[in-house]
Amino acid sequence: MKKLIVSLSTLAVIALALVFFPGCSNDQNSSALPKICILQTANHPALDKTVQGIKTSLTNKYSQQGITIVTESAQSNPTLAKQIAEKFKRQNPSIVVGVGTMPTQTLQATCPNIPLVFASVTDPKGAGLVKEPKNPKNNITGVSNTLPLNLQTKILVLLLKKIAPVNTSFALGFPYDPKEPNSLSLIRLLTPLAKQEGITLKPQAVSSTAEVPQAAAKLSKLGLQAHFVSNDSTILSSLINFTQTSTVPVISSDTDTINSATLAFGPSQTKVGQTAGELIISILNGKKASELDILYPTLEDLEIVANEKDLKRFKITLSNAELAEIKKEAIRLTETKVDSKS
Repeated sequence: MKKLIVSLSTLAVIALALVFFPGCSNDQNSSALPKICILQTANHPALDKTVQGIKTSLTNKYSQQGITIVTESAQSNPTLAKQIAEKFKRQNPSIVVGVGTMPTQTLQATCPNIPLVFASVTDPKGAGLVKEPKNPKNNITGVSNTLPLNLQTKILVLLLKKIAPVNTSFALGFPYDPKEPNSLSLIRLLTPLAKQEGITLKPQAVSSTAEVPQAAAKLSKLGLQAHFVSNDSTILSSLINFTQTSTVPVISSDTDTINSATLAFGPSQTKVGQTAGELIISILNGKKASELDILYPTLEDLEIVANEKDLKRFKITLSNAELAEIKKEAIRLTETKVDSKS
């Protein structure tokens, strides 16, 4: 009888310990937490800001202890992206997240039964991720980081007029990685629009970050007025080397890279990430990814910034007031063009 009483007492103590010290069953508790697996194209300021925006939205909602977030970089390597996607699949996460086009395509192919949210994808439809931005289906939704292309061309021509005020037409270098779907899509879409504004794009393929300085040197011999770097992870990862080698100003489509460029315009990448985080929360709350429309930056999300040091290097005078006026004028011209078509 004494042995039985001792045994019962021991069981009671264990039961109380499980109630008051839940950390003892930590593995079971942690497995019940939402798990988000994020795969980004590469590590550079734009995508890092996007990932941070996603994490901020999620931790504000769930706290650090209420959600598990795993982040990996594909280092611009499709083979590595596939390996990471397979690893994510085995972990059975609540949602997978692609930051950039290439990892999003890889996750969609590898994890078709897991809800997929993307961020910082230039052309979701052109990349084959969705058929239509509304009710995208295919267990996917997300946030593009691209402003309307007609707005971008207006900004480019207004900036080029400040860079080369005596010119009536402009040649614009466009370095890109042919492995980047974003860049291939942009060349196809932007070339005819730029031509309408008197801008000729001069594309230059770059296969790795090691080739970036040589590309800048090669392009700079073509009598350009400037270069345009747009959402290309390979170029953005080595943007400072490109800008330092260039003999003409560099315009970036990512305001987070302004310390490595001359001028930059675009939406806040942090905000893009935060918006993607809100989509993730909606799915965790019961929404289906396929029911959530693809989101795009609005005209109001536009920011234009300058690197004062680099402006001086090229002897360009451009005040904050002038940048604000360029923003205002680009939006006006874009809205006027839309109204004229309606």
